[in-house]
Amino acid sequence: MATGRLPFNGDSVTETIDRIAHAQPEAVARFNYDVPPELEAIIKKALRKKREERYQTARDLLSDLKNLKQESESGARPDYAGAQRGASPAAATGEIAAAQPTTSAEYLIGEIKKHRRLAALALAILMVTLGGGAVGLYWFSRQAVPGTRPSAPLQTMKIVRLTVSGNAGSVNISPDGKYVAYRLRTDDGLQSL
Repeated sequence: MATGRLPFNGDSVTETIDRIAHAQPEAVARFNYDVPPELEAIIKKALRKKREERYQTARDLLSDLKNLKQESESGARPDYAGAQRGASPAAATGEIAAAQPTTSAEYLIGEIKKHRRLAALALAILMVTLGGGAVGLYWFSRQAVPGTRPSAPLQTMKIVRLTVSGNAGSVNISPDGKYVAYRLRTDDGLQSL
């Protein structure tokens, strides 16, 4: 925007990507003499190849641009040598010490402090939901078919052969689990209970 042209441009997409990855952008002052050196230092820092040397958050970039705007409106021109060595212009003047990069946890805590009531409501809804889910799971796990006891563990079960022919059908177990009723078909077509 300061020069009216792209910082990296090539004849093909591959050449442009190669220049973005490896070439240094040309000096802004070469194309626009009205750009202050402080802004050029901010632009150079934003276009650095190494991630750790660039602005870590948009908030840092914004604070440097606001600081530059305030200084240009007031007519002050401090020394921005720190910005050219890698520090931001704001850091070079020492004016914005609080504009350190924040972690996501610090950002989240800051937002919670700004919106205390909303955070409290969300926490209450979360607690009710978790509590209701826990009660529901407990109730569901304790519920069995009405009138029956929980099934016995496998170690105490007895398995007994009820038929020799294997022609049993319509098998039912009594509610107390002690009796089995079934219909037996014989080879001659007769049925018994």
